[in-house]
Amino acid sequence: MSLTCYLTCNYKNIYFLNILFFSVHFLDFFSSSKILSSLTAHYFKLEEGGERSLCITFAFFFFVKAMVILIVTENYLEFGLETGFADFSDSAQQFLEHQGLESQ
Repeated sequence: MSLTCYLTCNYKNIYFLNILFFSVHFLDFFSSSKILSSLTAHYFKLEEGGERSLCITFAFFFFVKAMVILIVTENYLEFGLETGFADFSDSAQQFLEHQGLESQ
């Protein structure tokens, strides 16, 4: 198998996998949103008000949490992902060179 065919086949496989992963993530998001919304609607239909206040409290809590994450500077939210990605990129490049392929 030539290198051109190998790369072309891999690009087709990568395109297919991207579509597959996108559809799986969309289905996960859709099903979890549907279950969460139906459960919340069920809680709001109950006669007792305890579940309703619980939903409102947690919605407010997560809203405030999201706003804090948007306001806080990047220094506090830094997890060191850039250094991990750089190490992975270097290792992947060495592996590809060992296999006889070029990295972009």
